[in-house]
Amino acid sequence: MLQPIADGLWAAPHQLNLPGGFPFPVRMTVVRLADGSLVLISPVPIDDELAAELAALGPVAFLVAPNLLHHLFLGAAARRYPQAQVLVAPGLPEKVGALPPHTLLDERVPAAWQGQLQVLSMQGQPKLNEQALLHLPSGSLMLTDLVFHILHPASWRTGLLLWMVGCRGRLAQSRLVRGLTTDKPAAAASAARLLAMDFDRLVPAHGEVVETGAKEALSQALAPVLAAQPALAVS
Repeated sequence: MLQPIADGLWAAPHQLNLPGGFPFPVRMTVVRLADGSLVLISPVPIDDELAAELAALGPVAFLVAPNLLHHLFLGAAARRYPQAQVLVAPGLPEKVGALPPHTLLDERVPAAWQGQLQVLSMQGQPKLNEQALLHLPSGSLMLTDLVFHILHPASWRTGLLLWMVGCRGRLAQSRLVRGLTTDKPAAAASAARLLAMDFDRLVPAHGEVVETGAKEALSQALAPVLAAQPALAVS
C-alpha cells in the first residue's frame, strides 16, 4: 500500500468519496526523519495492513494536519498512535472543537525536524491556512490544497468537477481555492517565497507527483497568484 517517492519519503494513497458521487484521490505522505521516526502528513484511514507497513519503517512520532481541510482522519490516527505529537495548521482548533491534544504547526519546526523538514506558512487565505512542507534531503515540496495535479480522474463526474474549477489534466490552483484568497498581495508574497525554496520534486496531496522540473511547473500554476505582487518602486 505504501509507495516509495524518494529516499526517506513514501506515499499512502486513498480515495475520498465526495458528496454527489465524486471519487477524489488523496495522499498521505510519510517522512522518515534522521532519527528513524516517522511523520505522517495528512493522515488517511490506517488499517492494520498499512500500520504494519509503517511499523516496518519506524515508529510514528508526528501526525500533521497541514491545512484547515485535511483533518478528517486525524483523530483516528491519534488514537492508533497515542504517543505521536499532533501538529495542526493555525485556525484548525477554532474550526474543529474535538481535536486530540496538539500544538500549532508553523515555521518554528520541532527539534527532530531540523535539517529534515522546513515549513512555510502560506498567507492570504485564512480559511485554508496551508502550511507547505519541504523535505530537505530529497528536495521534495509537499503541498495540500494549494494546487491539484489530477491527470487521470477516477470518474467522469470527477473530471467534470476538475474542469469546472480549472484543474483538469494539469497542475493548477483550483478556482475554489483562489476564491478563498482575502489578501492577494500576501498570497503573492507567500507564493514567491515558496518558489524561492530549494526543490525539484512536487508531492501534492491530490494527484500525481511531479518528479522533476517542479519549480517551473509550480511557477506556471501559481502565475495568477503571483500577478498580484506589488510592482517594485523605481527610483
